[in-house]
Amino acid sequence: MFKGQTGETRGNRLLAAMKADSRARIEPHLEPVVLKLGEVVCEAGGLLKHAYFPQGAVLSLLTVLENGSAIETANIGREGAFGLFAAMYSRVSFNRCLVQFEGGIVRCPIELLQSLSDSDDGRSGPEKKQPQHGGAC
Repeated sequence: MFKGQTGETRGNRLLAAMKADSRARIEPHLEPVVLKLGEVVCEAGGLLKHAYFPQGAVLSLLTVLENGSAIETANIGREGAFGLFAAMYSRVSFNRCLVQFEGGIVRCPIELLQSLSDSDDGRSGPEKKQPQHGGAC
């Protein structure tokens, strides 16, 4: 665990890696949600209102093909988040996201993350030196 972690940021490594002041701005807006196995968080092409930070749950990203079938392209656990790329750019999900394993998850309004991104990238320590990438977001 990272020094200064509190409340809802405790179970997600990405939230824990944020600077303490950025984390303090986000934490009051983190909302625990209950998602069931197989539940669709967002369809491909859907508009995202929240970014999701697993704390024990595992999310599956699926690329939907022209014929309607889907291929699993990524899994997101407590080391990451779903919706961050959309939060920084288009707010449209490129993938279908569904719950692969039930567990804790919190969500944060995208508008808040956008304002945080505009002021500062929110990272601290060794993470600050690593380049940002779209990853499983």
